[in-house]
Amino acid sequence: MKRNKVSVGIFACSSDDLIHLVDEVCDPNACEFKSMPPGGFVFGGTVVLHEIDEEQAEYAPVHIGDGYLTESWAEHAYDDDGTWWPFIIAEND
Repeated sequence: MKRNKVSVGIFACSSDDLIHLVDEVCDPNACEFKSMPPGGFVFGGTVVLHEIDEEQAEYAPVHIGDGYLTESWAEHAYDDDGTWWPFIIAEND
């Protein structure tokens, strides 16, 4: 988020979809974004086969709490270098 450097997420999507995904989490007007280099999010803990219970109303991944960013993403995500862009929201959206 602007000025306070609170991370709301890492999204893999087109720039057209990004604003809508951020809007699921918070007000995009309060946020800035920058593109990430190749990298990823690694699930922590023991490697297990994950099966989704089709009858379960909500799916909560079990390894997110132990997860971590790859080195390239961690360096880039928390570095002030690079261009941060505000979201441009049309008035009719």
